[in-house]
Amino acid sequence: MTRFPTASYPLNKQCKPLGNGFVLVEVLVSMAVFSIGIMAVLTSVLSALDLQKDSTLRYRAGLILQEKLAESVLVPYNGEPMRGISADGVFSWTVAGEPWTGAPRVEKKKTKTNKTKTSKTRGKEKEPKTDDALIELFQMAVNVSWQTNKGTRSINATQLVHLFPQGGGTQ
Repeated sequence: MTRFPTASYPLNKQCKPLGNGFVLVEVLVSMAVFSIGIMAVLTSVLSALDLQKDSTLRYRAGLILQEKLAESVLVPYNGEPMRGISADGVFSWTVAGEPWTGAPRVEKKKTKTNKTKTSKTRGKEKEPKTDDALIELFQMAVNVSWQTNKGTRSINATQLVHLFPQGGGTQ
């Protein structure tokens, strides 16, 4: 068996190997900095997604609120609060009204009489038509609420509506 000569270098006591373990420390520090950066980016992305979801829910709640305010003008109010849940079950809403005490009740104007005399009604004047029904101002309050991971959120709005007290509609 033939042996190949190996080169052996004499150890020099003045030449110390530089950087033993230095590369490992550099890699560990760079990985720590990189992981902190990734965590910051992920946190901001998750926060943005949460804000976008909250914004979408607020927008949808606002649409329901507008719809219920419009309905409160069109639908005769019977004095009982109206409650409901959206079709997808995310939102619940309440519409309640009460007579507004901030202004006095206003009587409807009397209609004018026709004072022309014909041969049939000579000497008689037509009686003025009076409508004793009073118009009331109702303060309609709408509340739309929904659940989030941070608790219950809600938006509210009120509006004044002219209603006949008999529930005969709006003016």
